[in-house]
Amino acid sequence: MGLDIHVTTVNQDIIHIVMSELLHADIFSSSASWRQSKTLKKISDYYKTDCLLKSNEAISFCHELSEMKNKITDRKDELNNILNKLKDK
Repeated sequence: MGLDIHVTTVNQDIIHIVMSELLHADIFSSSASWRQSKTLKKISDYYKTDCLLKSNEAISFCHELSEMKNKITDRKDELNNILNKLKDK
């Protein structure tokens, strides 16, 4: 079961993204240094619902998620696909 992420753009377009449980585990492993990420840690609890990020927080989330490319060892392709969906939105 994946982690569903819904993004509403400034144009009111809705982007649906699914993060696999395996990618989530890679990002939030002890070796990935995610604890410094202020907004990314809001999704660290895989079963938490309704995390809302607006404006600068959403931009920060995308930036912190992008930084994980250099910190995880597996599932970089999946992370890149997610980042491509968010790019310039």
